[in-house]
Amino acid sequence: MANEHDSALLTGLLSVKLHDAAMARCFGEVAPQLHDDACYWLIVATGWIACGSQRDAEAVWLPLFRSRRASRWKMMKPPDRRRWRALPATVTVHRAVRNGEDVSRALAWSLNKAVCARLWPERRIVTRKVPKERVAAYWTRRGEAEILILPKPEEHPDA
Repeated sequence: MANEHDSALLTGLLSVKLHDAAMARCFGEVAPQLHDDACYWLIVATGWIACGSQRDAEAVWLPLFRSRRASRWKMMKPPDRRRWRALPATVTVHRAVRNGEDVSRALAWSLNKAVCARLWPERRIVTRKVPKERVAAYWTRRGEAEILILPKPEEHPDA
């Protein structure tokens, strides 16, 4: 761990049950208190991958992802960073959506349409093209080819 302060905070965070409904709020409370920027980004990414959801996006995750801390690229492991850097100028992304869901507010997308169909076969798949600059991270940890797209500020005026 980078320092004793961050180590103590993370030890407390890890004592929370992974599937506890309060886990996202715990990440949201602990992450801003971390001193080390690389540690911050690693914990935010780990928290999102472990328990992030669109339900908590505006209250918890969007403010964390919008942080101006240095080293945002530390959210990704080296192989994912290489893939992220190699993305084309315009990226085609997919998302399985419920009826009536506002996709302009969605953070999590996939490069792989088949993953969306496999994980949520009952949902409709939406495909979008987004500029690479909007892609904040790329993760393959769960085999989802997950893309994190931060909404433009005008799409999230309160964030």
